[in-house]
Amino acid sequence: MSQKLIRHAAIALALCAMLHPIAALANCRASSGPSYDDVDAILISQTGCGSTQAPGEPSSLACSKFWLMFSDYAVSTYSQYNLPGSVGTYKVAATIDQARMVLRHYAFFSLAPDAQRPPTDVASWSIWVQYCAVTRSVKVFDWPLGAESAMREMASAFRDILTHSARRQVSTSPQIYTPLFDPW
Repeated sequence: MSQKLIRHAAIALALCAMLHPIAALANCRASSGPSYDDVDAILISQTGCGSTQAPGEPSSLACSKFWLMFSDYAVSTYSQYNLPGSVGTYKVAATIDQARMVLRHYAFFSLAPDAQRPPTDVASWSIWVQYCAVTRSVKVFDWPLGAESAMREMASAFRDILTHSARRQVSTSPQIYTPLFDPW
């Protein structure tokens, strides 16, 4: 890599650090527990609801396959795989601050879902939260015996943010999300 390219990359990183004062407010101290203010990225993924063997066409967002990404460093993005009339990738007018409020409300860092034996061929809802170079994730299966009400309510709250936010389609194809997390 050329020295000029390295210098340009260093300048770009320095500018990004100066232009993102929110990231500078995070405390990320080893002696303190996780803080919602330290969260800099959140990824939600949902594979549908019920059985994955014969999923059929979903009739609502709640039973569709999608991912939704909030970040301190980029516009929120949503990619829908199978909801009729909505398949594609979108920029969403929702903020990571809205997503942090949902995490706080449902005390994400204190959640301790019951141990679940992963059922086969059943849809799931997952959340990955990145903070202080740590990624914490929780996965809940759409399985009657594993009904975690706080997790299900949190999933619904994130879908509500999406439903009530303006969206601008950027592609008619769903995208596979890879930069920070593996959503499936």
